[in-house]
Amino acid sequence: MCELGTLIQNDVDVKIIVMENQRLGMVREFQDKLYGCRHIGTILENGNPDFVKLAESYGIEAARAENNAQAKELAQHMLQSNRAFILVCNVDPETPSI
Repeated sequence: MCELGTLIQNDVDVKIIVMENQRLGMVREFQDKLYGCRHIGTILENGNPDFVKLAESYGIEAARAENNAQAKELAQHMLQSNRAFILVCNVDPETPSI
């Protein structure tokens, strides 16, 4: 989170996309492949912050995409911005991360 403050203090034009699936995706995939789908500590249904509100608390423009059409539209908006921007894309938890 401190990095977000650094972006603002130094007026850095960085674009960040958060693929939010309520999981520690790669860890969960390792548990699927190596440990017979026994999942421990990978579900974050109530543990993730609201990344849009977090960004906005730093004065960073942010948006959430609920579907692919919104993601495409918001990505275009993000790329036209001359400021830091965080785009949060909701992703189905079962979508592979790699």
